[in-house]
Amino acid sequence: MSTSVGLKELVGGWLSAFEEALRASDRAGLELIFLEECYWRDQVALTWDMRQAHGRDQVLDALLSVKDWTQPRNFGLAEQHPDPARASILGREVVEAYIAFELRNGKGQGFLRIVEDATASAGARCYMLGTDIHTLNDVVEELGNRVNRERLQPVFPIHGYKPMRKGQHFGEFAEEKMAFANHDPDVLIIGAGHTGMAVGARLERMGQSYLIVDRASRLGDSWRNRYESLALHTVGAVNQLPYIRSPDIFPDYVPKDQWADWLDAYGRMMRLNLWLKTEVVKGAFDENKGEWSIELRTADNASRTIRPKHVVLATGGIGLNPKPFSAPGIEDFKGTMIHSKYYKSGAEFEGKRVLVVGSGTSAFDMCYDLYLRGAKPTMLQRSETSVVPLEEGVRYNRDYLPGGHSVETADLRRGAGAVYPVIIEILKNECNACNERNADLYANLREAGLWLGDGADGSGWLGKLFKTFKGFHLDMGVLQEIVDGNVRIQQASEVERFVENGLLLIDGKVLEFDAIVAATGFQNANENVAEIFGKDIADKVGACSGLDAMGEPVGLAKPLGQRQFWQMYGGINDCRRLSRHLALEIIAQLKGYVPPLSRAQDGSLVVPESK
Repeated sequence: MSTSVGLKELVGGWLSAFEEALRASDRAGLELIFLEECYWRDQVALTWDMRQAHGRDQVLDALLSVKDWTQPRNFGLAEQHPDPARASILGREVVEAYIAFELRNGKGQGFLRIVEDATASAGARCYMLGTDIHTLNDVVEELGNRVNRERLQPVFPIHGYKPMRKGQHFGEFAEEKMAFANHDPDVLIIGAGHTGMAVGARLERMGQSYLIVDRASRLGDSWRNRYESLALHTVGAVNQLPYIRSPDIFPDYVPKDQWADWLDAYGRMMRLNLWLKTEVVKGAFDENKGEWSIELRTADNASRTIRPKHVVLATGGIGLNPKPFSAPGIEDFKGTMIHSKYYKSGAEFEGKRVLVVGSGTSAFDMCYDLYLRGAKPTMLQRSETSVVPLEEGVRYNRDYLPGGHSVETADLRRGAGAVYPVIIEILKNECNACNERNADLYANLREAGLWLGDGADGSGWLGKLFKTFKGFHLDMGVLQEIVDGNVRIQQASEVERFVENGLLLIDGKVLEFDAIVAATGFQNANENVAEIFGKDIADKVGACSGLDAMGEPVGLAKPLGQRQFWQMYGGINDCRRLSRHLALEIIAQLKGYVPPLSRAQDGSLVVPESK
């Protein structure tokens, strides 16, 4: 069975058997078409949650527990994605297929990996199943009206908006839509970076009332105000926002000011509801009314209280407040000391000896910038790090490159396939191959004193990206300078204490420095929640970042302990993909398709009883 038609029949037969057994709650029938080692990851479609299950018993328990709630049915191949094809994953030969299905309140899509088996009733057994929400009933992502050769007649509204009153032109419409003069938005999004704007763009095109607020004076300032040499470390093909693709004239690695300008243009082109120079002063939730009371200080320094139904925190997983740096004797140091948040340019340190504390992406970038600007940088390394040439990042994201999959297919494939035990093994293999390809570079870096490591489980830089977003660096040029001795490495394990003119080493030697840059990270975003909403709500919300026991990102685009409060964080590609999920979750609750959901302390979903 090697032809495309044959693979379609194989997948179709498996889907039919799966649907029949699931509908009938036939566990024995399901056991016949799932491998003992199998996995399921659901992103909202069947569970209204982000969940995964590992092993046949756990997978079937989970599927059978939710099938009556969301009523998945009419499984088939997804026409907008590639046909089924053979592939190899972790040494296992599989057939991969993109699927579509209907739900009680909408439609879903997914990614399937099955293993051919002539002894199985359906001719195959499932190795991996991923299910994603795609649409909701009565919710349409409105795009532009497009005439074509088959439909020459333009469709109202021909200008892309529906006037609120007779004769209203577009400028008036856009201004009044954003003002919320006589009503409040249903959704408040805090933060107008790529995360907040991605969610806002989805809600905008789905016709849902929302408002984005940010303290910045201009869209993109969260990037514009960072250190001057910063650029995106992922290849441009991955860094797409919803609906509007980045210009082809952009370089592969976009400088931060160019990206900031693009965010500014994006917000204006999408006509998002944005209030800049606006601060969230405080907020509280009324459990009885099911709404928030949010006090804002607006651009004209006025106070306004709004009462949205839902709040989305989109200020980033790392938080806004610098993590204090402390070390023995640091109070004795007489030179300049700043946190990396306040570092702008190496030009300010020309000719000076600068100690950069930390070994994450910012630390490497700043050491390189300092060297290029005539300073003498040394990195104080306190823990292992993973470093890779830029090519390795491109290799990992090759599905997104021109000539590969569409962005939508690549997103579905990446999200649905991210079950923890499988992805970690894949990343281990990637890490081993990366180490072989770069063996000479790594030997030279170790000789220069850099402490390299692949993480406790050997999954390398990609594992660190997947789990913690820290402890790795995609090289922008600094690694060769480390090898050549232009950027020096000092291990913290060799340091006795800080002294007034630098570092006292255990062997008695003093390394003199004029300045210290503490690239020591930021406090968790939960600290920002507590500042605005108080400790009780912050405790319910919990940490923002990391993985839960099953390998799902903590608190990301899913119900939290505090109902009607959501978090969105992560890279540009993560937020592009998950912004649709989050928007549909919120709209489903607003429409009453699903009740307000929250999360118990054990991580389980709390579903209120129907009234």
